[in-house]
Amino acid sequence: MRDVIEVVGDDECREGVLVDEVALGSVPDKAGLQVGDELIGWRREPSPPANPQAAFGVFDTPFDWMWLEVEQAHRGTVVLEVERRGLPLEIQLKTGEWNVHFNAERRS
Repeated sequence: MRDVIEVVGDDECREGVLVDEVALGSVPDKAGLQVGDELIGWRREPSPPANPQAAFGVFDTPFDWMWLEVEQAHRGTVVLEVERRGLPLEIQLKTGEWNVHFNAERRS
């Protein structure tokens, strides 16, 4: 079974994308990511020798999640900066595949 997470862009003109669906048993599910969480940013600590420098970024669109999955998921644990019900939260995603699905429609 593929790990699936569905994310839609936030209607407000600010950073972040809203989690619309998290597949049961997926890496994000096991880490605690929930429907309704807003993805704000991410960071990855250095993991030498292959990845000697830290990396970080923000979520402006669902495509930022796709880039993160392709470029960073295999390099080490990624810490997501999330907002849940107005409160900041950090979620650690372990190395591995985070197959994702995006809803192209924006919320109304």
